Amino acid sequence: MKPIINWFTNNHVAANLLMMLLMFAGAVTAVTMKLEVFPETSPDRIAITVEYPGASPDEVEEAIIRRVEEKVAGLAGIKRIDSTAREGFAMTTIEVLEGWDLKKLLDEVKSEVDRITTFPDEAEQPVVREITRTTEVISVAVYGDVPEQTIKRLSENIKDDITNLPDITYAEIFGVRTTSRFLKKPCGATTSLWAGWRNWSGKPAWTYLPGPLKPPGVKSLSVPRADAIMRRGTET
Repeated sequence: MKPIINWFTNNHVAANLLMMLLMFAGAVTAVTMKLEVFPETSPDRIAITVEYPGASPDEVEEAIIRRVEEKVAGLAGIKRIDSTAREGFAMTTIEVLEGWDLKKLLDEVKSEVDRITTFPDEAEQPVVREITRTTEVISVAVYGDVPEQTIKRLSENIKDDITNLPDITYAEIFGVRTTSRFLKKPCGATTSLWAGWRNWSGKPAWTYLPGPLKPPGVKSLSVPRADAIMRRGTET
């Protein structure tokens, strides 16, 4: 170390040139460096999710998870495979080896999963994606003394407006319920039906209709076949 210091002491021009080079490199790096207030990071993992409505965890494991694991286990670049089976839902997480090409492995996993033809007919299409960590920027609460459907519509409009903003990649609505209207025919019944719907306040309502089907909020309703179990009415 001492000889190097003595050399720079005796060669002022070289020392100044080195200093200028370091300052120039630092300035270029500062200008070109990517800066993010909320950086998105990737934990080098791939997730495979499949919805299987109405299936128990054992059925999900047998019909979904085992078949997925058998297909992807032989791929190169996989460090570890973890799977979770819940009621109606399966998730397989693949941990990628350090330094491996994640995008290439993601394409290979998608190809292998798409080749599985033995999934149950009731199972939804598998979703294969890279797991990324994102930071929530802001939460917007919509409330007021109005019906739930009004709040839901306003929330959907706000979501669309936020998603259209520059640099916004994702927005989600939670805390709202879906609206459904249905008629269910009881066993052995011929002219009587159980009718259920949700009114604009979001509260479920049930009534027994022994004669003509005329539930509140429905202008007309037609059930041409005795075996029909679902029809939609027209709101007034």
